[in-house]
Amino acid sequence: MEKSGLGKVSLIVERDYQGNNIYGGGGTFEEVSNISVAGSTDKTSGEEFAVAVVKAKYEIRSFTYTISFTKEMKLAGLYYK
Repeated sequence: MEKSGLGKVSLIVERDYQGNNIYGGGGTFEEVSNISVAGSTDKTSGEEFAVAVVKAKYEIRSFTYTISFTKEMKLAGLYYK
């Protein structure tokens, strides 16, 4: 993933703290502790995606995000647990 893509990932994780306060009780965002990036191709459409798995630490608990982008760096999926 190019550098601007990693910037998008960080921005999504840092700005998501409001959602985690509502849904998961994460508290205030503290840091991104780990990022793993890989490429993936949809078997049906052949479309390529960049997928980032991000561990983020918040005041109360941590979350793992799976964020995917299209080849044009448009957000394709955002999941967290």
